[in-house]
Amino acid sequence: MFKVIEGGKFIELCVQGHALPDDIDDFVDEWHDSDSEVPLSEYLGMSSDEYESWMHAPDTLVSIITARIQNVSLMTVLESSYDLPMAARASSPEAAKFLMKWLNSEEHS
Repeated sequence: MFKVIEGGKFIELCVQGHALPDDIDDFVDEWHDSDSEVPLSEYLGMSSDEYESWMHAPDTLVSIITARIQNVSLMTVLESSYDLPMAARASSPEAAKFLMKWLNSEEHS
């Protein structure tokens, strides 16, 4: 189990190499156990788009971290990551549908 670093946000810690994607559950548990009044997205250090993507398709977490490391948009990473049909890469049909809709939306293009 990963010990949450005081004051460190999950995404920033991943970018710095102090946390791994698998550690996210520890951070979510810490948020639940805390008296924090900040939304989970902010606690984790995610933008609203990143959080929405992660909530609907948890497999995008690595893409979120990669985008931050490469200093590019999440869309750039997702578009380059999904050369194979999305259904073949997504963890569930619901995740595939969400990602296809999200990638094709005018807001994110």
